[in-house]
Amino acid sequence: MDGMYAVLVKMIPDVDPPPYQFAKDFNREKFFYLFWQFAIIDVLFFALVYHFLRHKVKMRLDRVAAWLSQQTIEGPQRNILGGLLLCRDDRECDFFLF
Repeated sequence: MDGMYAVLVKMIPDVDPPPYQFAKDFNREKFFYLFWQFAIIDVLFFALVYHFLRHKVKMRLDRVAAWLSQQTIEGPQRNILGGLLLCRDDRECDFFLF
């Protein structure tokens, strides 16, 4: 067995880690305040994702890659997502979208 090593660590006596606090204080008012604060954004984001999945890829996640490959940054159908796949594998990005 070449290249096999073992590490032995001896604990320092009389040194305990600090005690962990298992108790949490939950405040119902603060929970609902934060829920409503972010609920509008979450609902909007969910609606956009649902619209994309429903109308663009017909609820099939295997079609997302094909949909992304059809996007272009030129012509009347140009889209900012067309430049998403142009800068990968450490290539130099030498294009402008605007």
